[in-house]
Amino acid sequence: MSVSDIEEQIKEMYDFDISTSTISQITNAVASEWLRGRTDL
Repeated sequence: MSVSDIEEQIKEMYDFDISTSTISQITNAVASEWLRGRTDL
């Protein structure tokens, strides 16, 4: 799923506008935290 797809889904589901750059920042932060947690195992 692309960032544009996520943007579209959020708009359709929640009637909320969010920029693709904000979505990228959020997904990058979540992925970073997830990867950090995986290395702590």
